[in-house]
Amino acid sequence: MAGLTASEPSKASRHADKSTPASSRSGICRRHSSYPKFGGYARYDERTVARLQDLSEIIDERYDGQAAMIGQRFTTYPALRAALDVLPGWGPVTIQLFLRELRGVWPGTQPPLDPRAKYAARHLGLPGPGPAPDVPRLAQLAAESLTDPRDLESGVARLTLAHHRRGMGPCPGGDRCVLLT
Repeated sequence: MAGLTASEPSKASRHADKSTPASSRSGICRRHSSYPKFGGYARYDERTVARLQDLSEIIDERYDGQAAMIGQRFTTYPALRAALDVLPGWGPVTIQLFLRELRGVWPGTQPPLDPRAKYAARHLGLPGPGPAPDVPRLAQLAAESLTDPRDLESGVARLTLAHHRRGMGPCPGGDRCVLLT
């Protein structure tokens, strides 16, 4: 951190109190998890802790400590994107995912369909023959199958990510896709 001498505590360590585990005060914060799928704990370095504290301070100062105030003050997609873009640690991917999860909850949260979801929906033949998949067509399919449209979009986006993690690129398997079984 620029401007700090070795004897000055960082912003993150200034916020640590005696109830904070020693690992946090030393610059590493560990959060234990009961979810074995996620490896049992997450490790955060001091920069992440400081960024989260800065984010908390901004939410407290600008939005009375209520993140929901962002959605009440900014009711168009461009305004929401701009308001979220100034938050520390928030980039285009975080903003897209956040707004996707709030689609239909906050007015104005109408992000375009994730390109990965569009690719996978086409691969799966969703939502059927016709124009390329878009949010309204996937929402209609989700409603017909009693599925939350946000879950459908994130699920088909994960299919594309699974292809790329396996180095497959575009799926050569078509209907015989190993990831669809």
